[in-house]
Amino acid sequence: MYSRTLDKVPVFLLEDTKQEKKSFFGKRYKPLFGSYIGTPKSLGINGIRFPYGIIPLPTFITNLRIRSNFTFMFSADDYIGTIDIIDIKIAGFYEMNIWNKKTNLRYSYRGITGIHRHFVPKNLEKAVCCTRKRSRYIRIVWDKNKNRFALVFRMKGDSVNPSFNGSFVSSYDEKSPAFTSVLPFPTTRRCYVSYQRKFEAESKIFIFKSKRSRKLEKNLLPDIYSDTALCLLISVRAYFKFRNVASFSAGLGNANFTESGKKCDIVFRFTNISNLPENSDEYNENVLFCNNKITPLPSVRITHEMGFSKKWVIQDTEGMVDLVFTPLSTRQKFISSIIFAAQYNFVFGTYEGTIFTKDGNAINIKDFPGICKDMRTRL
Repeated sequence: MYSRTLDKVPVFLLEDTKQEKKSFFGKRYKPLFGSYIGTPKSLGINGIRFPYGIIPLPTFITNLRIRSNFTFMFSADDYIGTIDIIDIKIAGFYEMNIWNKKTNLRYSYRGITGIHRHFVPKNLEKAVCCTRKRSRYIRIVWDKNKNRFALVFRMKGDSVNPSFNGSFVSSYDEKSPAFTSVLPFPTTRRCYVSYQRKFEAESKIFIFKSKRSRKLEKNLLPDIYSDTALCLLISVRAYFKFRNVASFSAGLGNANFTESGKKCDIVFRFTNISNLPENSDEYNENVLFCNNKITPLPSVRITHEMGFSKKWVIQDTEGMVDLVFTPLSTRQKFISSIIFAAQYNFVFGTYEGTIFTKDGNAINIKDFPGICKDMRTRL
């Protein structure tokens, strides 16, 4: 059975090499590569000396290549959705996709922020992440001292999409399982840091059904859905290259152990990133949250040879992951500008197959809701 050492997360993910003389090129920090349990104080990776080979660039220039991604996934009774925020320092992009599990209908809302809106924080003890736009408003707050996590969103609809207002409130303490990964990207000069936290939150979603006229929408009473949602928070910081190709696969819901038949809450997430190191079995961010236990998983292959709208196959070489993802709703988007270009696919569907925990317990899943992504970016 595959296994990987999980240490207690350090306070900071970079180690100061304590160089004797102060240099124009900045301090010489070294990433603490590994997989950890817990929440660090910060995801900051600024100050690594010469992350792009031996090119003599000062750290205040190389720090501009650090990109931040923030993702919040949730699965409630009737809806499953994802909020994605990308901060590339010179600009920002955010998008919310929400699907109705019964009808498979998808609703998408997005926006762009200017050069002065760097809204993805690296502090994991106390911070605020906010888009500040009234019509497409997202505000995320976490405070470890007050033991509180809160997310509020307001998405104004149009003639096609309804308006969505909602909130997710939960505790923010050490009881919720958290998995932190510090990976070479792809060499030891650079690093890729990801933080994944699974928790349950009290959720409320208000839906104002759309009409052809926006004036009539204000007079409609909203549909209200209140439920305990299963959530996954993901925060990533890395020295990205100019071109990146990545596939992501995640699932959130309830399943049964194959032998005992007992129910369990499981959340899993797999990634295939073009810049990860060759030793991807040792260095990856693949993880399974079963109740409050963390199982690190080996590298997997995510393939969709017949296209994004056909079945996806997710397998590893250790016999721990054998899943088939069947798409039910696909969103494809192309973005092209002078400084940024992207092609990405957001796919909602269901999983079927078997996944093992680190204790060797098999979990058989069927009609299990989840989301897959395929992204190609250039900056």
